[in-house]
Amino acid sequence: MRYAALFNAAEEPDVIAIPLAELGVSGAARAKELWTGQQLGSLDRELTAEVPPHGAALSS
Repeated sequence: MRYAALFNAAEEPDVIAIPLAELGVSGAARAKELWTGQQLGSLDRELTAEVPPHGAALSS
């Protein structure tokens, strides 16, 4: 299992995306937002999260 933490240090909300290949994942993957428990479903190319100002998202 891999984990990804996305951080937003900006003053505005931001959509942050990271290619799955940069996380060491080849092909499709299923993901879950760990703080909310929300299932993100099947991801094809990238992990994307809308992160509030000075906030973070943690996914597995």
